[in-house]
Amino acid sequence: MHVEDTPPNVSSFIKSLRDIGYTFEIAVADILDNSLTANAKNIEIYSVASPDLVLCILDDGIGMDDDGLKEAMRLSTKDPDTERSGKDLGRFGLGLKTASFSQCRLLTVISKTSTSRISAKQWDIDKVIKSNEWALNSLDDKDLKSMLNEIKDMPLFDKLNNQKSGTLVIWQAIDRIENDSLAMHLKDLNEHLSLVFHRFIDGLKGCRRINISLNNAKLAGFNPFHNSDKQEEQPFYINRKLIRVLPHIMPSFRKTKDDPEVYKKYGTSAGYSGSQGCYLYRANRLIAYATWWRIIKNQDSNQLVRVEIDISNNQDIEWGVTVTKSGFGVTPPAGIRKDLRILFREITRRGRGTQGGRIRNT
Repeated sequence: MHVEDTPPNVSSFIKSLRDIGYTFEIAVADILDNSLTANAKNIEIYSVASPDLVLCILDDGIGMDDDGLKEAMRLSTKDPDTERSGKDLGRFGLGLKTASFSQCRLLTVISKTSTSRISAKQWDIDKVIKSNEWALNSLDDKDLKSMLNEIKDMPLFDKLNNQKSGTLVIWQAIDRIENDSLAMHLKDLNEHLSLVFHRFIDGLKGCRRINISLNNAKLAGFNPFHNSDKQEEQPFYINRKLIRVLPHIMPSFRKTKDDPEVYKKYGTSAGYSGSQGCYLYRANRLIAYATWWRIIKNQDSNQLVRVEIDISNNQDIEWGVTVTKSGFGVTPPAGIRKDLRILFREITRRGRGTQGGRIRNT
């Protein structure tokens, strides 16, 4: 037997990386994970459709020097099996790149630490495809100035310049959404980020409070368990790792009839029936929600029941957490599904009692 080195075709590989399951809002959330891991307190998202569709994300985290930025731009820079801090929201070292590639053809990252000057590096997908090489652009001051002139209406570079440290991510040549649909996508993004990062926005569960703004409007956290009737928390274990399961029963329409707008708001845009089920948090970041994982059926009689589940960031293998940290692949381990079924049946029975036989699906 002899071994042959067969590296992937770079051009084909990067095209494939663009289609691994991201939506616009999931991709932006993946970028924010890096900001949180970098201890950012403030994250600003800014996007305009004219003259060209551009999106920028600025944080005030610890930032990166030139070597650190080069490593961050490398695909799969981290070993996914390496033990990480319990607050680290990443795993694969792919999120920044794959999330960005899924939406744009030109990714620029500009960063600085408290002890280093600004560094800027760029992935130009068209250049990579044409050269069939992992050709990373390292921008000097002249290159950077030229690029910024193209997006001169973007105010965030000047803010980075005046900060002690931080990172600015810029998406250009966005080709997965249309310019005239940006407003709709930003509305969906607002809703998604407000839910996914609500513990961080509101400082819940011991999270360090952060500020997130979208086009200068500060996001408010959306707690899907607002004013709920908390049930008894149930601990489960898989491979000696703790899983916290806390069922909730949302207030019925009769209990909130004096404030129907509040009742409607916490039904979410999907309505109460579409928002029932489990909400899975990994290191306080919501990664899956409004699903029973086919353990029990989704039905209108269960519409007031939501289950809060917390796992640590060292349970990715057990739960099938992928690069996108979302999607149908995330599912409970086989070892606890039977116990979850028993719990779900009991809590939905209680939920039906709360409705008193009257179902009002908003």
